[in-house]
Amino acid sequence: MKNNREKKIRLDITILIISCIFAAAAYVLQVPSSFFYMAVILSLVLCAAAVTDLYRLKEQKDYETETAAGGRGSQYGACELILLNEEEKPVKSWDLTGEVSVIIGRKSKDEDVDVDLGECEYSAMIDVQHATLNFCLNSWYLEDLDSHNGVKVRKIEDGVCYRLVQSRPCRINPGDVIYIANTKLLFT
Repeated sequence: MKNNREKKIRLDITILIISCIFAAAAYVLQVPSSFFYMAVILSLVLCAAAVTDLYRLKEQKDYETETAAGGRGSQYGACELILLNEEEKPVKSWDLTGEVSVIIGRKSKDEDVDVDLGECEYSAMIDVQHATLNFCLNSWYLEDLDSHNGVKVRKIEDGVCYRLVQSRPCRINPGDVIYIANTKLLFT
């Protein structure tokens, strides 16, 4: 697999070089303007495709390196939700390995949820289907499902607590704390 990646990178770099030479040759040879513009556009398209592919290969390598090093990466972005008490101590956790969509709320006789907060101190403030976590494009996104008491996220980057706008997904990162009503969930 490593050998294939190296071949693909060499091919992409070759495409970049050839497309630059192609555009330069068209300019030096003073080809008619219509051919020159086509050469430049073709070169730009090839360059864009090669750069995009190189970036994708770099992301794939970073992802595979993290997984091989024992990181939490997986095909579906393995992570965990940890229920925290008032002292920020772990009470319960949910492993999200292999999940792509998770409903957070309170289990009822008619509805089942993936993360059941029905036994929490503030469960009366939690809707049956309060929020959802969705895995897309190598990231997790949190969305408020039109809940009565809302959803907030304290971002690890700046420590600021943001209230989610209903029906607008918010990207979350490891270390962010999710507030479902007054219940705290650490995303790791």
